[in-house]
Amino acid sequence: MRCKGGISPFKGMCTKQHCDKTNPQVCLKMKVVHVEMMSPMSGLLLFKRSSCFKGKCSVFKTGLCIDIGQNVWGSAFNFNHEQVHSISDMKGGYLAKQKLFGYWASMLLKKYKNKLPKQHQCADGRRKFWVQLQCRDRLPFCAKFLKHCPNADRVRLTLPGKEVKLAQYCAKTCKKCQDPNTVGKHKWALLTNGDVGCDAKNGCTHQDATLARLATVNF
Repeated sequence: MRCKGGISPFKGMCTKQHCDKTNPQVCLKMKVVHVEMMSPMSGLLLFKRSSCFKGKCSVFKTGLCIDIGQNVWGSAFNFNHEQVHSISDMKGGYLAKQKLFGYWASMLLKKYKNKLPKQHQCADGRRKFWVQLQCRDRLPFCAKFLKHCPNADRVRLTLPGKEVKLAQYCAKTCKKCQDPNTVGKHKWALLTNGDVGCDAKNGCTHQDATLARLATVNF
């Protein structure tokens, strides 16, 4: 067994030159994660321990999903989304946001002595799905709807096979976009068409707890 990702084993070593057969090889892996489509306020602390001895291995893994309560990540999307700004568009990119979330998570855990109150535990449906639109129009005739731009978050367009919000498809014309490093809710749009946690009246919500469980299992 070798520890993946360049992580040295906690104990026990087995190489071509030498193999410790008296102790199990134990590898530890820890990571700060924002799962794709998770709320910008939430993230996951993951831990994995693998132990192998005489050809048999056992694995223990766990995760803690924390809702910081403020927009730490800057986006629900991690990398290179064509319609909305992603975390990779922010200053310092994903790595900088990982460090920032890790800092705030550790402060909360210290404050509450590792027993987080309910408002800081991830939950499905708590946070509405706001997205920060890129400065471009997705329709060639957006100028025709210029007079409707003041109500762009409520005006809906009927396209073949679907109904969409004017703010999402004419973001540049209606000035519904901005620098991703400048957070302002008035420049954001509420996502209303998605796979889960959505309805036409109230928009979409983040399914943070479900995403956290799936990420922990696959870590």
